[in-house]
Amino acid sequence: MARGAMLADIMITPDSSSSQSAARFSLVDEYARTFTWPFGWLQGVGLNVLLAAIYLLVRPLAADDHYDVVTLFTVYFANFIMADVTTTNIFGHDFLRAQAASSNRSQFTKLLRNKNIVQAVVIMMPMTVITVVITWVVNGPAEVMLAIPAVLYPMLLWLGVGNILSVLYPVPAVGVKRRCALYRQWRWHVPVFISYAIPWLLYALFALTDVPGQLNALIRWCCGNPHPWESALALLVVSVFIFIVLNRISLRLATRRGLVLRHHDAMIAGEQKEEKSVW
Repeated sequence: MARGAMLADIMITPDSSSSQSAARFSLVDEYARTFTWPFGWLQGVGLNVLLAAIYLLVRPLAADDHYDVVTLFTVYFANFIMADVTTTNIFGHDFLRAQAASSNRSQFTKLLRNKNIVQAVVIMMPMTVITVVITWVVNGPAEVMLAIPAVLYPMLLWLGVGNILSVLYPVPAVGVKRRCALYRQWRWHVPVFISYAIPWLLYALFALTDVPGQLNALIRWCCGNPHPWESALALLVVSVFIFIVLNRISLRLATRRGLVLRHHDAMIAGEQKEEKSVW
């Protein structure tokens, strides 16, 4: 293909054949890939912790009588990190296995499930543990049962939203050297910048409209302004339900429309060669 060719969209449908028939979809393999250089989406975790801390210097959080300070800060960091990690291209970072799994619903379901488990262990569990420990020390054990749903609720929402976006807009993670070598072909790089911008736009939208807060208020209204622990339990149940619904939507989208990977053939071929040499 000529150097000046237009950006190519390769449609990967559930019926398409895959050369990666031996691809592995186990949870152990998912962990191994997550913690192997260049670490894929894991790079964004450390970066977003730093960005979240810097943003606090520019716009400090304002606590009032309606929000516990500990929960406010932990939910803030959980939102900031999960908004980026879950919506930034989890299939694009792993497009070879995503391509192989797209022809088989059970394999794709397993791949998505394993990725969500890794995200839960790497991000959600530590954030929950941090919230529990600090809440216990600062406010006592009575507040722990209220803090757990408060921090899990937004993370589960982001996990579900991220699954849908990862299916709708996967962008192959091409090496920096290759992108620099092809820097003149700006059309090849536009999808990457769009994928980086999506989490920030969504986070800004959620922050401005306070969608999680509005949904929480709706739940309390439907329950007749219950006791705080009853409200917390209802919030956790609803968040799990919403995650399951969003997860099923993402699976249906993937199996019906396939994955559209926006890239150039030369780039994808080079990444496939490097991927095979590693795995």
